[in-house]
Amino acid sequence: MRRYVRRLEEVLIRTLAHFEVRAGRRTEYPGVWIDDRKIAQLGVHLSRWYTRHGFALNVAPNLDHFRLIVPCGIARAR
Repeated sequence: MRRYVRRLEEVLIRTLAHFEVRAGRRTEYPGVWIDDRKIAQLGVHLSRWYTRHGFALNVAPNLDHFRLIVPCGIARAR
């Protein structure tokens, strides 16, 4: 499953590169990052030989809507 997640991340990284956005991975957290900011998150669920997956790519979000959420359990200083 980890390899599948890494491949999904690679698709997002290459898509962003097409738009001249330099992004990458952080080994300790899934998703796609620009420096210490997460630009894309993804999720995968496998059950009874079926997979469900999805991703969200932050293009121009209003972050006020998310100020109380701690993404991926990552504590950040405000």
